[in-house]
Amino acid sequence: MSLDAYIPQKRVNIKGKRNRRSRRNRARWNNTSYRSSSSNYLVSVSWSYKPNPLSEIIYYVPYSTLNLLLENHIKEKNLWKHLYILNQIQLAYFQYRATEETGWYAPISSSLLNQVLRKYRPILDHLKELGVIDERPGAYFSDNGALRQRKNEFRILPAYQTKTIRIAHQAPKKAARAHKRHQELLLNAIGDDPNRMHIYNTMEMTSIQQEAIDYIDELQDATEHQVDSYRRSVEAIQNGDHYMITDYKTGRFFNNFTNLWSNLRKFLRIEGERVDELDIANSQPLLAAVLYPEGSEEKQKYLEVVLAGNFYRVLEAASERKYPNYKKLKQLVFAHVFFGKVSDGKRRPLLRAFKALFPELLAIIDNMKEHQKNKLALELQSIEADLVIGKVVNRLRLLGIPCLTVHDSIVCKVSDADRGYGVLDEELEKLIGHKCKIKRKNPPQKDAA
Repeated sequence: MSLDAYIPQKRVNIKGKRNRRSRRNRARWNNTSYRSSSSNYLVSVSWSYKPNPLSEIIYYVPYSTLNLLLENHIKEKNLWKHLYILNQIQLAYFQYRATEETGWYAPISSSLLNQVLRKYRPILDHLKELGVIDERPGAYFSDNGALRQRKNEFRILPAYQTKTIRIAHQAPKKAARAHKRHQELLLNAIGDDPNRMHIYNTMEMTSIQQEAIDYIDELQDATEHQVDSYRRSVEAIQNGDHYMITDYKTGRFFNNFTNLWSNLRKFLRIEGERVDELDIANSQPLLAAVLYPEGSEEKQKYLEVVLAGNFYRVLEAASERKYPNYKKLKQLVFAHVFFGKVSDGKRRPLLRAFKALFPELLAIIDNMKEHQKNKLALELQSIEADLVIGKVVNRLRLLGIPCLTVHDSIVCKVSDADRGYGVLDEELEKLIGHKCKIKRKNPPQKDAA
């Protein structure tokens, strides 16, 4: 897919438990056949179907919702509009812009809906009347002293958070326009940054094995929403349907691969070769060391704990509490220490322990939170993006090494892993001032391919 023909334009700003189902039953569901009553311009397609982006639009719609729309005898000229809006909400789930933390609500761009549907409000209102979606006002925020409101947010209501069906819409003119808009959004995300373009070029040469689908089909404890999200992630990579979003506040880069479930990365291939993932150990606590002023005596003590690899357990011991679940312990450290509200720590043992061990750093963190609640998170993400994309990817690009990024880690071919490790190791040492631990999730010596 070439972006050369497109000129950058202004950026446009479910869950439920799944019954265990055999692979045979799931395959039968995924090949469900549906055609509209009077024509075949809307037709269901299997997950393996590869659409023509210049003539077809694919909608991902909960099957129960589709049945409801058909029962209400919505005319075909309006049916695709309902499907389009539902697909936009589903897309937010797929891209992890709507999560459990947001209550599964996602903003939908009014400008985008105006471009595609024009009079879209009656369609939204109709979906609300049918009890399919819910709407809530966007949150208020302060912008240079002025109070502003974010876009309204939408979610599919729990009763209709069911298995997803894929509907192909045969509409060449609409599809061609949608494809052009998609290409323009890709260009906007890349901007004039050669490093992000290098990541995009690597995305184009990256595939995922069909075994990934078999792996998903064997899952026994995933929800319907998770299964659909995993399948859609794999399908998008297989079809070369790439998306990219740049967070211009931090420089972070989101795409198909940053949002791919980590258990599926082992099925990735760059130019047909198995990949290795180089991951910075304890990245967020490690990068927080950059906040210390020059000459800080506490910084050395802090780094000794972080670089030893037992940062979370040290805090646990100092808190005089037991946290058997290590994953939960890490979540609590981030929630209570790094990204929570300013607190004296009386009700938060981990925060109290952190204050006793590293009072200077906590004072810096609290000072940042006083001015802006999420300033620390944004600052750490900016440091991470500058390190990984600005420095590491830049050097790998100049060396001709294809690579992907997953925020604080680098994904490259196994044959390039040693050089990739060396570059990441050098740049991390320059930033922190010490040798740091880098985890290799698929070392070359273990590659059996």
